[in-house]
Amino acid sequence: MDVPLFPLAPAAGRFHPLITYLFTESKCNLDCHYCWAYDNHTAGMTEDVAKRSIDWLHSTTCRVLALMGGEVLIRPKFAHKVIDYARQKGFWVYLPTNGRLMKPDTIDRLADAGVGSVNLAVDAWDLKPGLPKAMVPIRENFNHLIRKQHKYGTPCFSTSTSAATILKMYAC
Repeated sequence: MDVPLFPLAPAAGRFHPLITYLFTESKCNLDCHYCWAYDNHTAGMTEDVAKRSIDWLHSTTCRVLALMGGEVLIRPKFAHKVIDYARQKGFWVYLPTNGRLMKPDTIDRLADAGVGSVNLAVDAWDLKPGLPKAMVPIRENFNHLIRKQHKYGTPCFSTSTSAATILKMYAC
């Protein structure tokens, strides 16, 4: 019989998170009508706070970490440091992004750091008023990510898209 990754009935009174959302960034590079993060003047998380948060989470059963924002890639070097540190501690790291700042060198660095999965959040195939998260402006970088995902073992998936958009994405 296989042993589950996490106990099915954790000890009473103990904190057992399965996934943690670490809000590392409060700003975003896009102005979506449904989001608060564009033109936000709140500073993002510091490296010290990120490391202390990961260290504390490591003392629990949590081993899945989702970096959240705003746009996590506003500070790509910071995202790389956080992913690298979390991976060294044994975490599987999920990275959501609108893709606009996901350049090939950024993709390669994040994959080298050990990012577990990239969630590319797009709302439309082409730019539309109020929906700047579109596939057309990021298509070349998306294709780079798709070509590299098998090398790095980093699956990419897309959310907030219609079936027609998904079909267009894979018609490379």
